[in-house]
Amino acid sequence: MANRLPRIGALLAALVLALVATFASTSTASAESGLSSPFFGNHAGGKRGPWAVMIFGGQLTENELADIIIPKSDKGSRFTDTSFIGGALSKEIFRYEGLSVELEGGLGYQFGDFQGVDNSAAHVWGAAYFRYDDFPWNHIVHTSVAGSIGLNYISDRTALENDQTKGGDGRTVKVLHYFSPEITFSHPDYLQHELVFRVHHRSSASGVFGCNGCGSNIVTVGYRHRF
Repeated sequence: MANRLPRIGALLAALVLALVATFASTSTASAESGLSSPFFGNHAGGKRGPWAVMIFGGQLTENELADIIIPKSDKGSRFTDTSFIGGALSKEIFRYEGLSVELEGGLGYQFGDFQGVDNSAAHVWGAAYFRYDDFPWNHIVHTSVAGSIGLNYISDRTALENDQTKGGDGRTVKVLHYFSPEITFSHPDYLQHELVFRVHHRSSASGVFGCNGCGSNIVTVGYRHRF
């Protein structure tokens, strides 16, 4: 299985591009037929559309995902000397009231050291995001929360992930599960502009991807523009 996983990464970028092209052609066909857009129907004035681009960056941490989402006083923040910058393109494909589904493809790069060892690698990912944004305080600050299911590919097995991998040969694998929770905020009058806090998270999904304990967490902040 481990030998087959890197092949998935080689196909992932092509898959993301194919999905983007498919939904772009669908949107064009709908516009030409005179159909109204079903996206973001619960937001008055058509202030934002189904597409979005995001740029974000942050710092790699040794903390586990649960300790980042719900901080524990005895754990503290254990940031490393590795930074990250990335970008993503996404499109909403389904909405029912406050629930929506988005497809996202992204590219990123982490750079720096971990315990004196080079920890650099390129990232490619594709994921489906499940989002909820029908909160009672949205007239003050529009808020959404989301989490993803997808795949993340890295170009090199990184020092931090190798260090955290338990058993076997003590090495991570290049393709892992991409579950990245996020929370966003925007002004009610400018819904197309979002401030995004995301944990860029890779994991083995309890060993499903061929390693035990492997994975990494990058705490990030970014800007998303919807159009």
